Amino acid sequence: MNESLAATLGELQAQIYWLHDADFLMEIGRVHKSRDIETTKHNAIRYWTELLKIKPPQYPYLG
Repeated sequence: MNESLAATLGELQAQIYWLHDADFLMEIGRVHKSRDIETTKHNAIRYWTELLKIKPPQYPYLG
């Protein structure tokens, strides 16, 4: 596989994961309507804290 194609595929994969996260965050917003704001805030903080700890390679923007 040439480097240009590999880079493009890597960028697409990062965008796909970003879209997945956006969907997850939208779901948090929807659930917020039925929960109190502190529970929603706590869940969002836990989610991002875990991502920052493990720094998965598919999330290069967490660097």
